[in-house]
Amino acid sequence: MDMLDLVKKSRSVRRFDASVDVSRDALLSLIETARFAPTGANKQPLRFFPIYEKAACDKLFPLLHWAMALPDWKGPEPDERPAAYIVILADTNIVPEQRVAMDVGIAAQTIALAAANMDLGCCMLGFFKKEDVSNCLKLPDNLVPALIMAIGARGELIRLVDARKDNDLRYYRDDQDAHCVPKRTLDELVYDHSIL
Repeated sequence: MDMLDLVKKSRSVRRFDASVDVSRDALLSLIETARFAPTGANKQPLRFFPIYEKAACDKLFPLLHWAMALPDWKGPEPDERPAAYIVILADTNIVPEQRVAMDVGIAAQTIALAAANMDLGCCMLGFFKKEDVSNCLKLPDNLVPALIMAIGARGELIRLVDARKDNDLRYYRDDQDAHCVPKRTLDELVYDHSIL
């Protein structure tokens, strides 16, 4: 699979096939991939908390918020929930929490691409109460949840579509219940003027 196809396959999945387990080894493989990703000044301030046991997943799930652009949707049904999570943690003993955003983004994208390559779906979840997640995971004070990656077998069809003329970029569900993700066209994204 070439890189463009891999990026297109790596979508935010919000409905999973909960009947398919994701093993600890699979999560460690994803974390191993992120371990080799670049980090600012090579500080390597991130830690990763794999969650794959059903009881632990069930404990974390109610602390998460799904699909802000779909306000009438309350999130995945029990048979659509992810089988696993990787919680990306900022180690504030290494750098302040405010300085890890770039590293978190690089690690998360690396995990998402590696998951797509393993034919798994994932969703980056950033809307949660850090204190609640910290308490749930019994984290020490220096490890702060920065992002949560929901991971599992895909349970929905996702379509990439060109953005509409009104420039509305909110994702939506079409009449066949496919999750549609509008993307700006290449012409709109390229700022190409002469500097000479």
